[in-house]
Formats: sequence, structure tokens, C-alpha cells
Amino acid sequence: MVHLCIGRLCYLREPLPFPPELCRRRFLILDPRVNRLHNQIISSELGIFLARAWGRVLLLPGFFFLPSADPDSGDWARVGQLFDLQRLRRCHEVYELQEALQVCGETVVAGDMVLWPMTVPWDRGYRTDIKVEVPRRGTLTLTPRVVWEPLDLGNPPMTFPAHIAKLDPVLDGTRTILVHGCFVLDPPRAVLGHTCFVPSKHLEEKAAAILSPSEAHDCVALHWRWFNETDDYQHYWDSCKLTASAAASVLRDTGASCWWVISDAPLSAVEELRALLPGVQVTGGATDVGGVAVSEASALLRAVIVDDAIAAGAGAFIGNPCSTMSSYIMRLRLQGGKPPGAMHHRRHVDLKLRDTAT
Repeated sequence: MVHLCIGRLCYLREPLPFPPELCRRRFLILDPRVNRLHNQIISSELGIFLARAWGRVLLLPGFFFLPSADPDSGDWARVGQLFDLQRLRRCHEVYELQEALQVCGETVVAGDMVLWPMTVPWDRGYRTDIKVEVPRRGTLTLTPRVVWEPLDLGNPPMTFPAHIAKLDPVLDGTRTILVHGCFVLDPPRAVLGHTCFVPSKHLEEKAAAILSPSEAHDCVALHWRWFNETDDYQHYWDSCKLTASAAASVLRDTGASCWWVISDAPLSAVEELRALLPGVQVTGGATDVGGVAVSEASALLRAVIVDDAIAAGAGAFIGNPCSTMSSYIMRLRLQGGKPPGAMHHRRHVDLKLRDTAT
């Protein structure tokens, strides 16, 4: 047993098997800090896409709750805290960066490292190094020897450039490539077909304990995204009211017993939403995240993945347009054999509950 320390949090657990023979390979390290969690998931999926194309082992440091240009701010949640590592490795050779550093050492992994920044509109500049807490080694700072010419992915970043699969010979000869800012709104089909990042068994069990599979069958999950901008919020709120009114009628017709509201809105706003659904029991995992302390960040990331798992198992799902969280939930639902769901902005919302027992 070893202590794994991430930020100020330490966990006692069995070490993950990082095969020592992989120390002789070339690596791709992905710095996932591109906005919030579900954008980071897409970024990591693109990392798998690139690692395959470049013939490299993908090393992931983890995920952030609130990304920042300062590598010391925010709080990491390691990959295995959120996702099923065994299923992840069915897609590619993917390991936690901490484990690779522990087995191979800093010099092997990052002694010859080049940073390749990929710019996105909301990014506040790329990070020139990455700090990692490694068991029995303390804090390691990985600093690239060279910063490659940044790749502009556009504004907004829509499609991933096809030519990126073929590396420049100089870059290809580098032992380790550190990529930051890897994100597009329309990933390649090879990425969108399914998700390699499935909630960990522990978090799936937590979701089932909150809302059992039999209860979830009669429940509709609603992802309600909070907007701070008045215009966006009013447009979204009008759409939400129309959807809620139509859905409440469908729910009564189908005999569904509850809603599960997933939202980052203040609890007072969620109460307003509940008032739009008379006669329908509303349960939910809404969390007021205003003023969240950094030390709570990794716990909140786990709570978000639990919400994802609950929505993925619900009888029906209504998602939010232009939301990477909603699209992630819909992909989980498809992989689980359920109808993906519908988005708020669609005129007709199909909420027919399917009997998943047959």
C-alpha cells in the first residue's frame, strides 16, 4: 500500500501496475486544463486519438475543477478517482502520470520534453510547466526544454486539423510531448463514436445507491445549466419553461414518478424550476458551487461524475444545448443501450420511457 498525494489530499491505495518495460517507450502527456470537467474529458479523448496516431503511451495527470493559468492553483482529481482505468485501457495504453514518474523517474519521462500549445479562445495562456505530486518523491516540476510553435485551433475551435496526425520529424523524435489546449467542439468521428472515459465502479455504485436502477427507470433526468449572462439566461429559461410544461404532460401520460435535476444553478433557482412541474415529484442533485473552497474541488468532481452516472441510467434524459456535459451523458446512455435523450431547444421532445427490463 502507498500514499498517493494530490494537492493537499492523500489516499491510501494499492499502486496501479505501470509496466516497467513501458519506460523505454515515447510518451504524450496531456495537460487537460481547458475549461471545466467535460471539456477536459473531450480534451483527454483527443489525447487518446493523438497517442494512437503518434504511437505513444498517453500519460494523464488528472482533472481540474476550476482550471487556471497558475499550475499551483485548483485541485487535481486523479484519473482513477473518476473513471474506470481498466475500461480506459481497452482504448489505448493510458496511465496516470504519477505512476509513470514513480516507476520510470523524472528523467526518463520528462528529461527530453517539448511543449506543444494548442490555443482555444477561453484559454488564458499555456502553462510552461506542470507540477505533480508523486508518492515517495514529493512534488516534481516537469519543465519542457522547448516550446513548439502554438497551433491555433480557431475561434470557435470547431474541427481538429487532419494533418496533426503526422508529426514534424523533429517533434516526432522527441521522447515526450506535452500538449496543452487540445480541444475542439466537433471532435473526429473516431472520438465521438463512444467514450473511453466511463465512471469508475465505485462512483457507479454511489449513483445506484442514490437512485436505484428500478427507480431510475421511471425517472427523467434534466440537465439544467446555469447562465450568468442575463440575455443567455432569459433565452434558456424561456426554453426550459416550454420544455418543462410539455414534459410534465408526457410524464403524467407515461406514469413516470420523478425528475432528477442536475444543475450548477443556485438552489433558489432550482426551486423556481420545481414550481414549473406541478404534481410531479422532483428529486435532484443540484449543487450550489458558489465560493467553493479549493480543498473541496476533487470531491466535487466525483459528485459531478455521480450525477452523470445517474442521468445515464434514467428512463429518459433532457440535455442542454451546447453543453459538453449533456453530450457526454448522451454518449454514456447510448453505450448503456438507452435512448440518448433530447435537447431543450428541440421543438418536439421525445420522452417516451422504454422498458429496459426487456
